[in-house]
Amino acid sequence: MHYHLLDALLASCQHMIAFALTMGLFGQWLLLYLPAARCNITLLARLDVVYGLLAAAIMLAGSARLLWGAKGWHYYGDNATFWLKLGCFSLIGLLSVKPTVRIRQWHRNTQPPSAEKIASLRRWKSVELGLLIPILLLAPMIARSIGR
Repeated sequence: MHYHLLDALLASCQHMIAFALTMGLFGQWLLLYLPAARCNITLLARLDVVYGLLAAAIMLAGSARLLWGAKGWHYYGDNATFWLKLGCFSLIGLLSVKPTVRIRQWHRNTQPPSAEKIASLRRWKSVELGLLIPILLLAPMIARSIGR
């Protein structure tokens, strides 16, 4: 396969996963505005699983770009902006642990969660969504060698 074609395919794959990941996070946030009916909690739990799988997939896609992409590790490894972006992504991952645990608990329970618990989880998801903004701002900076 042509080197530039492989790079374009890897980048496209990572971008599609990033959009799906964003939609999954936004979908969870929206579901937390619906009534705490059993069907909504089940959908929230399923979406959380998909969100976790997409987070793992984007890490794999990014790693593939580091290993086999046109720029490679030498381009990203000493770029402070890249590390800041990776730190934001990692922070989102860490922040998603508590909501995932809560969603699992709610899914196992027969009683719906209280409005206060739902509002608390919605705030957590709002912070995760907010951290996507610096990621979106840092991505083009990395592509233009800002931070090297």
